[in-house]
Amino acid sequence: MKLGIRTISYVPVEGCADFGQLPPGTKFDLSSFLSSPPSVLPFTPATADLTEQWSYDAGGRRSDISLAADIRANREEYRSVLQQLTGRRHLFLVETIDGQKYIIGSPSFPATFTWSDSVSGISRLAFGIRIECRSLHGALFSV
Repeated sequence: MKLGIRTISYVPVEGCADFGQLPPGTKFDLSSFLSSPPSVLPFTPATADLTEQWSYDAGGRRSDISLAADIRANREEYRSVLQQLTGRRHLFLVETIDGQKYIIGSPSFPATFTWSDSVSGISRLAFGIRIECRSLHGALFSV
């Protein structure tokens, strides 16, 4: 079985009906909640890491979801896309190589998006992107 992230796409929360009433772990067809198709966010596949960590504290049970990846090729072409995503409310759709589809964020709890521009050593030039979401539902799954 191959592991890894195949695609990362995004949709503004304004383009998605609320699905917050669905119970945690529900698999559903996200496309039926969208008013337009998601846009693809380019990245260098071998650099993507998706993590979901569950915890319980005085506030109750919650999930912290994060995705980190780099954009190394055609960087200047994507700078404006990254600037447009910054500070706006989105949900992110992540598909793994084996076909699993994760939804990070919701209209009620949108994901945050940050990015950085870095030069490292003599061989690395990349935009680093980070998508994070704290949720009571965790990463929902799409069919």
